[in-house]
Amino acid sequence: MERPLSIAFVVGALEVGGLETVVLSLGAHLQAVGHQVTIVTCVRRGQWWDLATAAGLSCVCLPLAKSFCGVRHSRVVGRYLAGHAFDCIVLNDCRYAQASLGMLSEKTIAMPIIHNNQNDVYATACANPDAWNVAIGVSPKVTQVAQGRVPGKVVRTVLNGVSAPTPEAFGRRMRLAGKMALLFVGRVSHRDKGALYLAEIVRKCVARGIDCELTIVGAGESLEDVQRRAKQFGLGERVRAVGVLSRDGVYEEMLKHHVLVMPSHYEGLGLVALEAQACGCVPVASRLQGITDHALVDGETGTLVDVGDVEGFAEAIERLYRDRKLWRTMSERGHSRVESEASVEVMGAAYEQIIGEALQGRYPLPKGRRSLPKCDRRVLTWREYVPRPLLGYGRALLRRARRGREAGAPRAYGPW
Repeated sequence: MERPLSIAFVVGALEVGGLETVVLSLGAHLQAVGHQVTIVTCVRRGQWWDLATAAGLSCVCLPLAKSFCGVRHSRVVGRYLAGHAFDCIVLNDCRYAQASLGMLSEKTIAMPIIHNNQNDVYATACANPDAWNVAIGVSPKVTQVAQGRVPGKVVRTVLNGVSAPTPEAFGRRMRLAGKMALLFVGRVSHRDKGALYLAEIVRKCVARGIDCELTIVGAGESLEDVQRRAKQFGLGERVRAVGVLSRDGVYEEMLKHHVLVMPSHYEGLGLVALEAQACGCVPVASRLQGITDHALVDGETGTLVDVGDVEGFAEAIERLYRDRKLWRTMSERGHSRVESEASVEVMGAAYEQIIGEALQGRYPLPKGRRSLPKCDRRVLTWREYVPRPLLGYGRALLRRARRGREAGAPRAYGPW
């Protein structure tokens, strides 16, 4: 870049999650190489707000709660973004910003990121296409689907990047010599993460003669059920939960464990698999098209198993347990792959290149933003047209009616 750029990353909130991890990592990298980065949240601050400010990133919150309705809030967001004359605005699944792109200067580059293979994410990122310059898909599969939704627009692929441990830390990682240490990281939910398979996987591993134990990092609605099943199976000493940890704490656990177990029904970005590989922890994961089959190389840096195939997970873990050389090879290959293909530095360089190309006119808009509506209301749902006080009143009515039905009382028609 010939000059430092002013770049805004727009998100709904800085909650705990893969999307937010990418935003913070990418933002911190771009700021470290000389650009001015601002994180703009359009709904609320979120749990990671303090983490972002502690990292030295400038953060601005435009709270939805202060707006009369969603349509008006979209205009608030648009006025802020237009008034600060950013060189580039990176949109991260935030429909209020996506709807208001028509308010931006012609010189500002608008670039939505499609963070996962989910219909609602495609719907937001691909909306208002005449007002954005170029979109980013986080995997070839995501890029292909997005391109089909917006023919004529350019969608580029940039792999998500993760931080690698220092060489000193990686040199201390636990070798596979005796007991195999299994690890689960994420929200302990069966609906998304297949958490209830965990105890069954450990039980089948033990039945195969594998000396192993499982550490669960995270919290969620299924944690008590997982622990209850572990006790029922007589695995109380082999399954332990350590709660939610910081990113440094997660990396410490990954360096001390041999296999990451990911029996997920759904993954947004597959970042945990990349982080595990960076730490030499070999992932055994559900085969999720466009996500985990891209986050790891099946048979080389990890193993993919059909969703819900508990026996398949145990078999894959046993193969690594019996063949220590195979585990070591996969561990080393995974670490090397992340360093060369999926590091934050590689990701940051790719974004810098695309932003530079856009500023040079490679991705022009089909027509000027002045001819576009200030708020593309097609991006918003019907709820965004309803005044927020009225929405709150409606929710109170529903809660009152639900409580009345559960108690067997006559249906209530008001919150009084």
